[in-house]
Amino acid sequence: MLSDTLFEAVQGICDQLTNPPDFYQGEVRERAEKLLEEIDALRVSLDCPPPNPLPPRRSAKQILLVYAANQFAEIARTYTPDTEEYRMAARSLHQAEEQVDQTEPLMHKLKAAESL
Repeated sequence: MLSDTLFEAVQGICDQLTNPPDFYQGEVRERAEKLLEEIDALRVSLDCPPPNPLPPRRSAKQILLVYAANQFAEIARTYTPDTEEYRMAARSLHQAEEQVDQTEPLMHKLKAAESL
């Protein structure tokens, strides 16, 4: 399905924007984040055929936070907190959380991560 291909594109862009997190900056990063938002919105619209209402669009920062949370959950299932892999994933999640608007409740972010 097209929505599956778009999901893979979202994951690929998130991976490129977070590993390392400072590699893409300035105008290039802004353009990549706008593309990420558009691809994610199209993917969601394909997954919610009429008459289902579309959920609100997510910002690139929210998408990256969900991606980091999913990556951390996967790492946490495999590694213990004393490993470097676990610490790196935790740092990535923390950085993503800092970039998302701090007025959003944390539970809202976690529910968004579970919905992917």
